[in-house]
Amino acid sequence: MNNRIKFYQSIKFKIALVFALVLLLTLEIVGAVFVRQLEHQNLSAFTNQVQLQSYVKNSLTTELNRSNKTLANRRIKTILNDSDTGNTAQIQVIDNKGTIRGTNQVNNQAVVGQKTTDNDVKNVIYSGHKVEKNTYDSSSNTRYYTLVSPLIKSSGNNSTLVGVIYTKANLDPVYQNINSITVIYLFAASIAIILGLLISIVISRAITRPIEEMKKQTMRIARGDYSGQGSRLWKR
Repeated sequence: MNNRIKFYQSIKFKIALVFALVLLLTLEIVGAVFVRQLEHQNLSAFTNQVQLQSYVKNSLTTELNRSNKTLANRRIKTILNDSDTGNTAQIQVIDNKGTIRGTNQVNNQAVVGQKTTDNDVKNVIYSGHKVEKNTYDSSSNTRYYTLVSPLIKSSGNNSTLVGVIYTKANLDPVYQNINSITVIYLFAASIAIILGLLISIVISRAITRPIEEMKKQTMRIARGDYSGQGSRLWKR
């Protein structure tokens, strides 16, 4: 028990502990920056992937201006089906009256022709400015990326809002990928800390051994022992 207490009080243990704490702090800082950058890059790539291309938006704008709504709705449906990336949970095209004109959800075509109840869509129709946000659905324990962007028809110097595109995408695959990479990083960091601790113990022993021997020789001399043991210390 006394030997264990002496070990924890020794300079050897203190040097190893300081080294381990510095290594741990460094890895925590690097890990925090790494995870933040990883999340930002993955989310940026995902949001760019689920957004519709400019030519698709132009086609939808043209169809919303068509006087024959039945034909326009059929073409909007075709455009959405052709442009579906497979990652999007839901895409809706809503005209400037708030009427849903098309959706990419095969099992939810009944909403076409109905008025939207989404407040973000109403705000975009009113203001003309897009809404982009991440939300969390507690009932399904799912994160979503929501984007409501206006469709603008330009004619000369005049611009008219003809409708909006509502996009809602599931973010869980993105965060699952981030979590998997984070676990790998934590595992590698744990191994680095253990190896660093072992190396620090070896280094601390190499540093403190001459000091301990000098201390022993000094104590011998203080007791009047001049047996010449000190010469071995200086030869090492």
